[in-house]
Amino acid sequence: MRRTDREIKDPAFFKDVFDKSSILTVAFNDGEYPYCVPLNFAELEGALYFHCAREGHKLDCLARDPHVHFNAFDNLEVETVKATIFYRSVSGTGVAEIVDDEQLKKNVFAAIMNKYCGTPEIPPFKKPEKTHVVKISITSLTGKQHAKPAV
Repeated sequence: MRRTDREIKDPAFFKDVFDKSSILTVAFNDGEYPYCVPLNFAELEGALYFHCAREGHKLDCLARDPHVHFNAFDNLEVETVKATIFYRSVSGTGVAEIVDDEQLKKNVFAAIMNKYCGTPEIPPFKKPEKTHVVKISITSLTGKQHAKPAV
């Protein structure tokens, strides 16, 4: 990292950014070019989880290569006068796999619902049994922050 003065190594920082970030952008190996997708997600016990359809390009990529890169951020604020952006971000790598454990899938859906809707209840029109849950086991993390100066 070039700006080591902005590097954050505290695990509590990583968890806080994951908890407050609305989107996890995940890059999959698609051969010649990366395939990068914004996803809703939850962090549970040191791993990242997202849900997806039971078929599609993400799963095709994962079947060829389970290694992924991801990024999450929060507190994004553009300062036009100073031509800068304030933020907190986490980037990392991991290995992705489809979750087979039904109880873990339910826990992940409850965590995602709680994060985005404020309740762990899964609405009846959502069909967890018709989707996959993917776990990203984190292999590396880097935190970075450009904090807004105190006034």
